Amino acid sequence: VVPGPRFPAWFLPAPKGRKPSRKPVRNIHLIVGVHAENTMNTLTMTSNKRQIIMQFAYFIRQTQHAQECNQESNQTSCNLAFTNSPNRNLLTISLFLLLFAATPNLLFGQQKDVVKNNQQWFQYYNQTKLNDHWTLLFDGGYRWNDGFQESSQYIVRAAIGYNLNSDIQISSGIAHLGFYSSDKLDKVEFRPFQEIIVKNKFNKIGLNHRYRIEERFFYPVTNGEIQTPGTFNFRFRYAFMLSIPLFKLSKTKTDKAFLLNIGDEIFINAGKELVNGIFDQNRIIVSPTFKLNESLSLSLTWNSQFASTQSQDIFNYTNVYWFQIKHNLKIGKKQKE
Repeated sequence: VVPGPRFPAWFLPAPKGRKPSRKPVRNIHLIVGVHAENTMNTLTMTSNKRQIIMQFAYFIRQTQHAQECNQESNQTSCNLAFTNSPNRNLLTISLFLLLFAATPNLLFGQQKDVVKNNQQWFQYYNQTKLNDHWTLLFDGGYRWNDGFQESSQYIVRAAIGYNLNSDIQISSGIAHLGFYSSDKLDKVEFRPFQEIIVKNKFNKIGLNHRYRIEERFFYPVTNGEIQTPGTFNFRFRYAFMLSIPLFKLSKTKTDKAFLLNIGDEIFINAGKELVNGIFDQNRIIVSPTFKLNESLSLSLTWNSQFASTQSQDIFNYTNVYWFQIKHNLKIGKKQKE
């Protein structure tokens, strides 16, 4: 068993009788390097002037457990080595990131007010495959607060995707959103975006990574009319999702199955006109899924969402119950090799 890391003093709750630091986090940098030909992955996170560097080394035919934590004036570094196979190491790292993202209070301090609420989301996703390379992507949805009692927002999104190969897809598109306050539309957003999706498979378990950049243009709405000027900021999103097949739903139809999707997504803001700070939100997702056939699946998803607000000391924790319909179509002919 690899021993757990020794966190420095600033990473832990303040001792009794001493007030914890109230200084807000100004900068967060999250870099995940994955290179198929190399044997070292690095996760770097920076908070104020302190830096944590975690390096995951793959050792296939060796037995080595190592941990080094050297604390200097402004830097703490931890090197962790694992002895499993590369496939198991990737799975271990993904689960570690999920657990780490599930504890945002470690990054953003112990003193904060958390407002709890609930939302209900409905979303339809469509992927229409034109040929072996090109795919049209579309989704639309509506969201409510407090048990469908109040409208929260709507979203419509469209994109064009290009498959570099069976495991990597790049895409670009635009989304439009509307935000409600007391059941009245009070803000809209126009959101161009670009993304890369990388797929891996370990035996029967699928692992997807999604890297997305969004350019967010916000405009207030008064008496049903969009007002100018608006505000702008970038947002960076990283999501990973494990897809675990549990059992078949039919003995004759092999593509009819029940799956469990588990994942996490972190959102980071950037730009000169930030309203909610660098950290935007984090989502932990648990999604039981009924795969009816190769074209249609239904999911009843639980989304545990921790999000910032316009006040640096107040955060929202939202239990989201999310019904998803995913529909895949093919209208083009498969290209001959």
